[in-house]
Amino acid sequence: MTEADSLRGWILALLQEFDQLRRKFPIIKTMRPPNLAISAHLTRDWGSWDEDKRLLTLSRRLFKAANWDDVVAVFHHELAHQIVSEHFGIRNARPHGEAFSRACHLIEIEPETTFTPRGKSAVPKRIEKLLALGQSANSHEAELALEKAHELALRQNLTYTQGSPRSAAYGFRLVGPARQRLPRYFHAVGNIVSD
Repeated sequence: MTEADSLRGWILALLQEFDQLRRKFPIIKTMRPPNLAISAHLTRDWGSWDEDKRLLTLSRRLFKAANWDDVVAVFHHELAHQIVSEHFGIRNARPHGEAFSRACHLIEIEPETTFTPRGKSAVPKRIEKLLALGQSANSHEAELALEKAHELALRQNLTYTQGSPRSAAYGFRLVGPARQRLPRYFHAVGNIVSD
């Protein structure tokens, strides 16, 4: 599994988290999913919300240093910023002001502004390696690896989403040459296409 595959998997998992929040909170039912990015350039913060691009960005180092619950907590924090700009209609709001606190209350999170990751479990990485072994030409070895991966996932209450019906609702398409940074108009076109 390449790093690009892992990043796509994380994006799909975040979109599924957004769908779960839609079912739980009425305020999110009315919102469009944000455009999502995982960036190595975000080094000072764990996440950011850009209201002009409708872009919620999480730091790549968050995925390396934190466990999934911590990633989800940062994702929810950034969604609260999206609620302020899109649902409340407050442009250029004070980052962690009264409107932000109200948005946090609506999605039942604490309006904390600092965050320290609790550390990453080695289990998902181990499951990933076992799943790779599941592709082995030796059928006995592949079967044992997949059985062990399934057992670990159940024990840790993890789900493997590749090929799940839910992931079919979202797709990835490369358009144009690869770039480090995208021009602003790319985001505008992306927002139009996503409607």
